[in-house]
Amino acid sequence: MIKVIYCLRRKAGMSIEEFQKYWLGTHAAFGKNIEGVKRYVQAHALGGELQEMLAEGHPAGKNEPFDGVAELWFDEADLRELSGKPGGLAALMDEANFIDFDRSVIFLAKEHVIVEK
Repeated sequence: MIKVIYCLRRKAGMSIEEFQKYWLGTHAAFGKNIEGVKRYVQAHALGGELQEMLAEGHPAGKNEPFDGVAELWFDEADLRELSGKPGGLAALMDEANFIDFDRSVIFLAKEHVIVEK
């Protein structure tokens, strides 16, 4: 299983609340229609006091945090066949409504579970 990890930053002028509402309320429907997707998870950034505490105590805390992370699981064969499919194209087109592509990052990964309780 291959995981697509998409670290998102919102478009300029959009509040975190607007971004998260659109992502969960509107864009999530597109994820359900991506051909071959086995699992789709949205992780919305919390911000606030806990984020500030984490940032102060960690060397990476000086970096601008992401607004959220999307995780999509695919079998390798399905991922290879995704290019040009209607569901994936529709999701990509909708992303332009709320994602700053120049400040976001997407990559493929394979999980290695270290702790699971």
